[in-house]
Amino acid sequence: MAVLRDQTPLCQQGFQRCLTDVSVPEWLNILNKRVYFWPTEKRLEAHLSAKANRLMGHHVFEIDTDRLIRTYEKAIELSPINSGSAIRRAAPRGSQTFQKLDEYDFAARKKSRGRANAVAEVTVRCSLPDFVKYVIAERVVAAS
Repeated sequence: MAVLRDQTPLCQQGFQRCLTDVSVPEWLNILNKRVYFWPTEKRLEAHLSAKANRLMGHHVFEIDTDRLIRTYEKAIELSPINSGSAIRRAAPRGSQTFQKLDEYDFAARKKSRGRANAVAEVTVRCSLPDFVKYVIAERVVAAS
């Protein structure tokens, strides 16, 4: 048995400042209905080295994304921001933050964010009871 990950408490006051068209409880409901993946090694490393995470060890799973997409394509949505972080200079967010894979405007996001990677989060809008069949590699990252 494994617990994949739990989030540190979210900053509800921060969400009150940055939500555009949903309430805080609605936003938390949107967040809680998803499984999250980091789209790049760089984003994963930033997450693992964050103050709240660096003192813990982690199991990192590499996923066969082609296979995952073939199975869950209709449930996959992308976000240009870290949707659960509203601590510092939180970007506006709301009902349009998560976009379906086939509707995501990579070029516009890349241009507006001024970054090489236009996606901050890959999410699946459901549970993944068959998660293990998509794992192609696992590594343990020791606490630092």
